[in-house]
Amino acid sequence: MRFTDRSINALKSRSERYEIWEDGRTGFGLRVAPSGRKSWLYMYRFAGKARRMTLGVYPEIGLADAGIMLAQAKHKLAMGRDPGTEIVDSRKAERQAE
Repeated sequence: MRFTDRSINALKSRSERYEIWEDGRTGFGLRVAPSGRKSWLYMYRFAGKARRMTLGVYPEIGLADAGIMLAQAKHKLAMGRDPGTEIVDSRKAERQAE
């Protein structure tokens, strides 16, 4: 499936959450929850292990912004850093800050 705002809005919720992957962009997808919430995903491998990273929630993070976040995550991965771990660590630091 090729992602456009129209195709994303046409995705309906089901009784169980499901994932749709975009053709042409390896590991880039969208998860649709039973509540109708749609989250951007990036699935990749780091140190031989499959990893899944949530980029944000649609429509707060639009298609163009999700593409930019995907490119940044792929760049970090190419530099030998795990982009998912970096996000988790930064969110943990935000919660612990005064």
